[in-house]
Amino acid sequence: VNKRAAYDFISGRTSYFFADSILLNDSKTLSYRIKNNRCNLGVNNIKNHTLCFSNSDFFYDNLIFRNGNYIQFFKKTIVLINKKPENKYINEEKLKVDYLIISSNPYLKISEMLNLYEFDLLIFDSSNSFYSVRRWKDECRENNIEFYSVSESGAFVVDI
Repeated sequence: VNKRAAYDFISGRTSYFFADSILLNDSKTLSYRIKNNRCNLGVNNIKNHTLCFSNSDFFYDNLIFRNGNYIQFFKKTIVLINKKPENKYINEEKLKVDYLIISSNPYLKISEMLNLYEFDLLIFDSSNSFYSVRRWKDECRENNIEFYSVSESGAFVVDI
């Protein structure tokens, strides 16, 4: 979804969808951008959740667990980054995750993320500006970090 952070976790006929309240209430965009994929997959049970980046945001439902910016879906782990990390967290033991997703154009350097996280893939969602993604991609190339840009390559899809 152009210029938006939207995450659809699908298992069988159920979708756990996280997006901001503006997108959740935009039936035209949802229909155009997301509905066809769900229909093709036979998804008919949609569980919408407002995407907020609060540490008090907690959700659990059999297959998916979310606590603040941390999400676990089956055995895949994800951290959503929407702001520069606070200095008090830097240099503690690194958190190992499968995917680190940068969202909402935070002003940060990839090196700051390397101090906090060990990850397999860095993902830039479509809510980031072209300029920020270009800068981060250059830094990733300099440090041999695998990355994926949703704006350039489309939705990031993983079959588990």
